[in-house]
Amino acid sequence: MVNPSDFKCLPYPQFRQKVIDLFGIDMDTCYYASLDPQDFDCFAICQEGYIMNSMEESSDAIMVAVNKLVFYDDAQAYEWLEENNPDMITYLVRSLGVYSNSKWLQFAIDHTNFNDDNDSAWEFLFSNDPNTGMQTFRPQMLDSLMVNAGYCQGFKDVLLRVKYEKEYPEDARLYSPSLDEIIARLEKVMSREEGALPSERTAPYTVVDPDGYANLREKPNQNARIIGRVNSGAKVYVLGEENGWKHVLLAEPDSPNNDKGYIHKSRIKSL
Repeated sequence: MVNPSDFKCLPYPQFRQKVIDLFGIDMDTCYYASLDPQDFDCFAICQEGYIMNSMEESSDAIMVAVNKLVFYDDAQAYEWLEENNPDMITYLVRSLGVYSNSKWLQFAIDHTNFNDDNDSAWEFLFSNDPNTGMQTFRPQMLDSLMVNAGYCQGFKDVLLRVKYEKEYPEDARLYSPSLDEIIARLEKVMSREEGALPSERTAPYTVVDPDGYANLREKPNQNARIIGRVNSGAKVYVLGEENGWKHVLLAEPDSPNNDKGYIHKSRIKSL
């Protein structure tokens, strides 16, 4: 359970909308809903306003951090989990689909071997309703993974699996959207990305700064360490946004070790 003295729940209207946005669940229709993609109830969300662990395998401190992270995007909660239970961050992103924050997504990607773990790409790309068996495709996750992780064998395996289920419908599970739509989306993205380097992709944003360059910072704030300079006109991919700062991937970095960072959103324009 979550101790109310350690975690303040959102007002119910905000909580309800947040749950709809994150998990597609309307808490007006149920008191309790399982979030775990397996066939047993572990992580669940209740109408009282928080995520709980019904198996009681996680400590109160962990669940408080999880709730602060999910509902408030709490930086201290993230840092605490990163130090004390890093697997929980990967679980939230990979299994529960909580990936609105680019930093969490990048952490989960960095701690996943897509080529050796055959199920990892599937778990990132699909949510599973344990009650109906419905596999819901996450198209935004696919786009984010292609930019952050790049093409890998795991995505090809996902495509082969859904094609197999289309060919043999008696073995197919329920899908949303349809298998045809999922296959078309996968083929479109993968045909464009397979074998491509970041500099070969189309970057939809550019840096515009009156000084002729923008500072690339390590973290999303004005006082963060400057790790590079990006010339005006340089093309970038936007991986996410935190506190008014765009998390970007440089299309043509000076070095592979200095290709990501934060630039203020006022310096990023669409092409």
